[in-house]
Amino acid sequence: MEAVRPIAPTEVLEAKIEQIPNEVLQTFNSAIAENIHNGLARVLQKDIVAVLEGLGMNRQEIYKRHWLDVEDMYRQAGWEVKYDSPSYGDNDFEPYFVFRDSKIGR
Repeated sequence: MEAVRPIAPTEVLEAKIEQIPNEVLQTFNSAIAENIHNGLARVLQKDIVAVLEGLGMNRQEIYKRHWLDVEDMYRQAGWEVKYDSPSYGDNDFEPYFVFRDSKIGR
């Protein structure tokens, strides 16, 4: 029997990808493809959650398990990713992700 060893920092991202249901990444992939223009896609968090709920996922579980924390995965795939949500005192707006093709200049 092989001994269990601590996870290395370089292995964490791969382990996280394995824990996120395929439907989550597929939903993000579809949303990016639908919203891409000039190498940039803006995706509303509420739209992702609505699709996932439509697939039978529970909203509380989505957030509890951090299934929307996909930024590092997409960065590793070649995207520049920004996530923005209101903070205390900010104007009220819908949280969103921006995916920018890292190969296209600004």
